[in-house]
Amino acid sequence: LGAAGRREGRRCPASSASASPPSSVAAAAIAPSRPNRRGEASMAHTVPWHLLRTSAPLPAELVTHRLKSCDSVRRLLQLHEEHADGFNAYHASALWSRAGRLAFSEPSEREWALRNEGSAFGAVRVATAALSPQMSGRNVANASYGIWRAGLGQSDAWQPLWSSLAAAALSSADTLGTADSLQLTRAFGPLDAAGQVAVADVLTAVAKRLCDAPAGGRPLLAAASSPELVGIASAFAAARPQHGAGWVCAPLASEAARRRTELRPWQLGRLSLALSRLGEPLAADAEDLADEICTRIRHFGAHELAFLSASLSAGAPDRHPSPPRLFAAVAAHAASAARETAAAPAAVSSPWPATLPLAALALAAAAAAAKPP
Repeated sequence: LGAAGRREGRRCPASSASASPPSSVAAAAIAPSRPNRRGEASMAHTVPWHLLRTSAPLPAELVTHRLKSCDSVRRLLQLHEEHADGFNAYHASALWSRAGRLAFSEPSEREWALRNEGSAFGAVRVATAALSPQMSGRNVANASYGIWRAGLGQSDAWQPLWSSLAAAALSSADTLGTADSLQLTRAFGPLDAAGQVAVADVLTAVAKRLCDAPAGGRPLLAAASSPELVGIASAFAAARPQHGAGWVCAPLASEAARRRTELRPWQLGRLSLALSRLGEPLAADAEDLADEICTRIRHFGAHELAFLSASLSAGAPDRHPSPPRLFAAVAAHAASAARETAAAPAAVSSPWPATLPLAALALAAAAAAAKPP
């Protein structure tokens, strides 16, 4: 360090290591370093040792970095306990988002979270509810989606948190993007509408945000990617009370029909199933989608065919939006696939799993029997 550094060190008592770092130290702690192999700035080499080894308050950016790099749900909860006084709305959102990712990808983490749901998450639930009025629309979406993705939030103990997140979502609904809307619909859709949470209000607000077009502009739904479009349709169709279905069904069908040539077979299959559960799209859109599916039916594999068949057997046949020729095309293709699977030698693996084409054929046959083509 040289003479100046040694003199500076002598002026600092040993006990000063536990005090709050000066602003220059905090700035050094969050200063970007040279990029790593992925081109991202790494913070590991820029944090002064005394910030890592003492109880000195960490800069907010460093707390966020630690949350996002956690490797266990238990460690996430420990970080909240250690830095609870400095926790902000962004930290709470990052914690739940990371918890959801860990629990979704690691069965052991999900098992631990579910086993300790009643005892381990109380403090962070209360803190998140208190911070929810400060959350942006994206923060609310990330936190809600993380809770849902981790398999948490179904007991009565979570009702106050869901109510707070619902209020925050409603207050920031006009700032939601397509990904945020998808996450909120997935998180709030399975909740019990009879509870304290305003599920219907949240889903309706999200649906309006997606489908309302500004003056002279296009609705937000038009900016969704194809996977997002499929996800949004499936999330609204899977919601326990299908609130918002009246808003999204026709716009979703119109958007799907507009980009039908760009959609992959699995996307067409899932959209057909979701739309059949949501309601009745416009006849012209249903015709366009049916034409595209019939044209490309040979390219539909077992999974896509199962989705299509399930969509044909859903709902009342007398008001089913799909044109009759679609029933015939799906049933014929399913029967052909079933014959191909049955005729394949035992030593030759068929591209069709044995159960899926038969299940699809049964569904298509039931639909065709209810409404003969």
